[in-house]
Amino acid sequence: MSSVWAGTAMTADTYGAAAAKSADLIFRSAAAGGSCWARNHHGHRRELPMVRWMGGPQTTPQDRLADEHVLKQCSSRPTLDLGCGPGRFTASLQQRGLPALGVDSSAAAVELTRRRGGTAIR
Repeated sequence: MSSVWAGTAMTADTYGAAAAKSADLIFRSAAAGGSCWARNHHGHRRELPMVRWMGGPQTTPQDRLADEHVLKQCSSRPTLDLGCGPGRFTASLQQRGLPALGVDSSAAAVELTRRRGGTAIR
């Protein structure tokens, strides 16, 4: 299977590698406080709240409330956090003494999760 990305024919393997590299760039930029933009189907750009998504002191009370709601859904059974991103949930669960493992295709995301004290693999 192949697809076209940026005008170049790519196999599924090379597309996956390019997507992972792109995700690493996004995570590293977000960790450094950089901006990230998304374009909707109408072509309008919108800045994403990456600093809030990364967690930490920049999160709003609403962010923390939403995170807490999600975390309360987890029990003492192991949680597999697929696409763990910066590891907010994985690390929070482990800090509460609950078994959790983060998984992400981005090496940068795994690194961020581990820096936060969570266990993650790529």
